[in-house]
Amino acid sequence: MKRLITALTLFAAPAFAGERLLITDVRLAEDLEAPRVSLLLEHGRITFIRTERNVSIPGVRSYSGEGRWITPAFIDAWTSSGVNAPEIVTDRDRKPDVSAEIMAEMRTANRKGIRAGFSAAETLSFNDDELSGVRKSGFGTLHVAPSGELLGGKSAVISASEAAARDQVIAEGVYQCAAFGASGTGYPSTLMGYHAQLRQFFLDASWNADLSVRLDEGRPGPRPSFDGDLSEGEVILRGERRLLCEAETDDDILRWLRLKDEWQTKGWDVQ
Repeated sequence: MKRLITALTLFAAPAFAGERLLITDVRLAEDLEAPRVSLLLEHGRITFIRTERNVSIPGVRSYSGEGRWITPAFIDAWTSSGVNAPEIVTDRDRKPDVSAEIMAEMRTANRKGIRAGFSAAETLSFNDDELSGVRKSGFGTLHVAPSGELLGGKSAVISASEAAARDQVIAEGVYQCAAFGASGTGYPSTLMGYHAQLRQFFLDASWNADLSVRLDEGRPGPRPSFDGDLSEGEVILRGERRLLCEAETDDDILRWLRLKDEWQTKGWDVQ
């Protein structure tokens, strides 16, 4: 006889988010002699626990746990499943004049590796039966994170239930996901370049914030750019969005911490 089940692996079936569900004859402790109880779930939440082994409620779907130990479903703290991130548009400025043999200046908005304004919750999509396999493994909640870019975008906490994407999302914009990496060719492609790109991006975000203040105060100057990535950069610099930083080595951890100190920001979590 199985000794352990989770709320989602009991039936190996989708979570019934909109139903009342009665689970009878289960233990809440590992001890085989622990009392057997019944639980009523409504909209995915336990609404009562009765100290009775078998309970019947008219009109409510019921399953027997056959005396097994029931635990909450597991949480996958980090996964890229379901993320359908758009391709990064690298150049966000006017094309430079290439008629001269030597360019007079660098690009003013090279965004290779920067997709800060993207939210994983906006494009959730799973393959057929992908979530079914997740539930059968005992996982009921996923932290979905776009990865592999300097600033890959905002993560989301979602339910593994079979529901429309809009109903799966529990929390959006949980973290901004960061890594020492950038897809595509060209600059930056080295660790030194990644540091420079991040510094330049946060300088741009800080400058854009200053321009917004000047505009609000009626002071002269250029208009702030309409730029979702820079807006997210401002949120990060204000400490209103935590960074989840990927680190492969001890040195990577120190690099992220030094960047945090350099920008005097708070809430950078190194994974």
